[in-house]
Amino acid sequence: MSIFNRLKRLTKVYLNDLEEKINIFSDDEDDEFLEWERKLEEEELRKEKEANRRNQRTSGRRPRNYSNNDYYAVLGVSYNATQKEIEHAYKKMAKLYHPDKQPPEKKEWSENKMKTINVAYGVIGNLQKRLEYDREMGYRY
Repeated sequence: MSIFNRLKRLTKVYLNDLEEKINIFSDDEDDEFLEWERKLEEEELRKEKEANRRNQRTSGRRPRNYSNNDYYAVLGVSYNATQKEIEHAYKKMAKLYHPDKQPPEKKEWSENKMKTINVAYGVIGNLQKRLEYDREMGYRY
């Protein structure tokens, strides 16, 4: 048998093999695969939306139980601030509103302001109390 005939035969075998492999994925199976792929994408999209909803709960909007004595607002920090940011804000507010640095006519007002700041930092600055406060106010779930 010549080389040419051998190549012809091998090519036919290869093409037949290829045809069989292509026929494995018939139209019905393609449709099933596309349906399965679409369902996976929908599930991923749903999970992403749910994660975004969870993140929005703590993303800086006011909680459902918001009141005028919001300790985060008193210290001027966001609801998801770190402990360092809270401490920095407290020190800044303490310097700004300390009664000894105020004129005599503002001394009483600054004392009340400092009491409010100290109470806010006492709650928000302590991790245990902060978690309890957040749960109560609805900042975190």
